[in-house]
Amino acid sequence: MAAGSVGATALGSVGGSGVASAQPRPSGFALLGDTHVGVTVPQRAEWVSWVYEHIAARDAAAVCHVGDIMDYGSVEEYEAYLSTIPDDLFSRVRHVPGNHDWRWDATARERYRELLGDTRYAFDAAGIRFVTIDPSHLFQEGGGIGEHGMEWLIDQLDQAPDGTPVILMCHFPIGFDNYYLSDQERLLEILYDYNVRAWFAGHIHYEQLHRFNGITQLAVNGTLNAPLYYWLEHVTGTDGPALRVSEVRRADDGSSGATPRTRPRIPEHARDGAEEPDADRGANGTDASSDGETVTREVGTIPLGGPRIALHQRPLTVDLEPERETLRVSVRLRSRASGSPVHAQLYPQHTYAMKDPGDWTELRPDARRRRYSGAFDISDLPPGAHRMTVRVSGDGDVWCEETHGYTIPGAERVRWRVELGAPVQAGLAAHDGLLVATTTAGTVLAGNPTSSGLDERWSRDVGAVTGRPVFADDGATVYVPSVDHRLYALDADTGETRFAYDAGDPVTGSPLLTHVEGEPVIVVGAGETVHAVDAVTGAGLWSTGEQGMFVGRAAADGQRVYTGGGNAYAYAYDASTGEVVWSFRTNTRSESYRQLIYGPWYDNLEVLPGGQVLVSTVTDAFALDVETGVERWSISGSYIFAPKTLLDDTRLLVIDDWARTVSVIDPRTGASHWTTNIGVRALNTGAAVHEGVAWVHGTTGQLVAVDLDSGEVTERLQLTATANCYSTPVVTGDMLIVGDQDGVLHGLSLA
Repeated sequence: MAAGSVGATALGSVGGSGVASAQPRPSGFALLGDTHVGVTVPQRAEWVSWVYEHIAARDAAAVCHVGDIMDYGSVEEYEAYLSTIPDDLFSRVRHVPGNHDWRWDATARERYRELLGDTRYAFDAAGIRFVTIDPSHLFQEGGGIGEHGMEWLIDQLDQAPDGTPVILMCHFPIGFDNYYLSDQERLLEILYDYNVRAWFAGHIHYEQLHRFNGITQLAVNGTLNAPLYYWLEHVTGTDGPALRVSEVRRADDGSSGATPRTRPRIPEHARDGAEEPDADRGANGTDASSDGETVTREVGTIPLGGPRIALHQRPLTVDLEPERETLRVSVRLRSRASGSPVHAQLYPQHTYAMKDPGDWTELRPDARRRRYSGAFDISDLPPGAHRMTVRVSGDGDVWCEETHGYTIPGAERVRWRVELGAPVQAGLAAHDGLLVATTTAGTVLAGNPTSSGLDERWSRDVGAVTGRPVFADDGATVYVPSVDHRLYALDADTGETRFAYDAGDPVTGSPLLTHVEGEPVIVVGAGETVHAVDAVTGAGLWSTGEQGMFVGRAAADGQRVYTGGGNAYAYAYDASTGEVVWSFRTNTRSESYRQLIYGPWYDNLEVLPGGQVLVSTVTDAFALDVETGVERWSISGSYIFAPKTLLDDTRLLVIDDWARTVSVIDPRTGASHWTTNIGVRALNTGAAVHEGVAWVHGTTGQLVAVDLDSGEVTERLQLTATANCYSTPVVTGDMLIVGDQDGVLHGLSLA
């Protein structure tokens, strides 16, 4: 019998609470990830059912699922996934969320917590302390733990009993060639001080086993590839207790091809001729064995006792000296590491939520082979904050890596920083010298930016904010969307609530202020419903749903309201009644998940001259006739995330985040005036325009100034080395204000 339906709550009360079972359990436990259960691919649910039934027969002490449980977290997907778990296994399955489980939908996050429990917690099983980490950011591919997350982790690690091995669980792998967490070097620095023995991850859909910084990282092959899981059991290794890791898969694995090949485990610069592990053999070279029903392949071991491998390889000192065009690097080793190869690279800052093999350079040793040095060309790097990674290789595929920061002078525009304590993900708005900033912790802060700082006017708390606020025409009211299901109208002078409209679902999109029959109206998306609200009284005027989730910003022309949908369509509604006037299908995908991600669900739509409205996806932008929905013209590119800016009747500024380009096009025809590759992605951030210059805040912290007449890049600044940035910048007076995921507001002078 399966565990139950979406109405069940048992897993939420046990699976994420850290409460240990009163009954003794065996020391073996299971590990799996990336099941990606979806309603349109029933084979995956069948594979997961087999996996859980097989694990239940072994009476595992725990079952660790490292995320991407579902494709996007719909009610139907939760039903399908929960039905795969046997009742007697239900309370022992421990999850961490992946980027798929609630990235696209705040209601899915609420569903996750109700049914699967907390997204970060600790529990004890098989003599091990497990700590789960959730670095997810709603709507974003990559993640970051943040200062509050680091403080929570330190507290959990402090509570681990002396001598108890600790294993961390997170959807994203870290180190090596992985660049999914923006602040992973801070995390690795913390882990030096604790008995952390392993890091379990998924995300990449193939197996990787690495040993660095005293930690064994196991990124698992995804169960979406075949009916498989990993079994871990205690053994005695050469240095004491260890975990033996084996992959277990169904003998007739049901997959359409050969076993997914294990990727190289050894960093290129440390390989020394070592061969890639054979796909049909374990990572340690042992043959797979079969009992007829399953094929078991030994992967390797994870030491739980004895010395922490590679810690003695940790550099004693790392000195970075940036000069005009050269960064001089000096690394001093501990005596035990004398003679170890040392490599370094400029941190690939603009690798966002992806892998990067890096560009490593071997440093030169001195005569004693204790100090290593090198010089790196930094002439192409902009002023501001940067990073460098140093790696000291040990025996085989064991190494120690550290990342250190340095600053290139020349960022004098940056006048001040204000820390808000939580990510400033999308919430900046300005009117007549007043700035309103919001955070994902629910802080709403209003103040007057000056050249020397931010003069705070008021601050208050609502629910988490991920959409951009908007001011009323007269600046007296600011409208703030909140994940707590409400649209707040706040007095701009005092912060007091004028009204709070309950939308019934998280209000994650950005509100649009428009006018219908001469009266101000707010249009905003919440879950799968679009709401039109009286901007003065907060009364609901109309709402319409069942077009899939929409978390972007609507457009309107007084007669019609235009939105995107999570079902692949764009819609026009009658602005007075909410009745659908027309719809336009943006893609022909058959799976509901792909209809969503390839549709206009996140788009900031824009009304264009000549009776057109622009609707964008990750593959195309379509100019549609406002009366009929017929396509007038289209251009290829991912224009969905960054807001567009209509400069005048002949120029529209658009950003293709995937191609890393900024363009000015003719809004009547789509013809390009110019296109410039700015070298960085700009997810959600968009541009702030000031005196003929577009200031584009890149996702990885670089600010790029682009001349609107020529497309020439006139200036670059690297504002942050670690925080991702998703917040559209604003200009107030001669100050440019930008926010980041570390919760920092940066004030830059444009004078």
